[in-house]
Amino acid sequence: MRPTAASPRGRAIAFVSQDARLVGTLLGCLGREPKFRIDRTRLGREVYRFQVKDAVLSRWLEGAGLTPRKSLTLGAIQVPEALLAHVVRGLLDRDGSTIDKVWRADTSRRSDYCYKWFRAQFVSASRDHIDWLHARAARSLVCEDGSEHE
Repeated sequence: MRPTAASPRGRAIAFVSQDARLVGTLLGCLGREPKFRIDRTRLGREVYRFQVKDAVLSRWLEGAGLTPRKSLTLGAIQVPEALLAHVVRGLLDRDGSTIDKVWRADTSRRSDYCYKWFRAQFVSASRDHIDWLHARAARSLVCEDGSEHE
């Protein structure tokens, strides 16, 4: 969800998702009729989009750190620890990617020599935002063995 740059007073808010149920739920939470537009991505996938005009909500979002042109201006986001995973998922869905692989090195000597790895990559034009995300994730990550991320 973001205030749009097209609205000079910052009152229009746009939201795009591949999850129609999420769009409907958000519109319901905003007390709006569940009307949204269906568009197609370059790959042919459906995305659901709506725009609402709400000055109070727009000011609240800006106070929380979500501003017009957020990829350039976004810094720290005020989010409770209990909701951090949901915020990170949203950031990853919109501006990130994941890779989950099994690496097999030198299997000519040992066929079982492999390791699994996972990488999450976030993309942002705002260094402040990436630094905040890195610091929050480092404080919150716990490894399978119970140890904390270093």
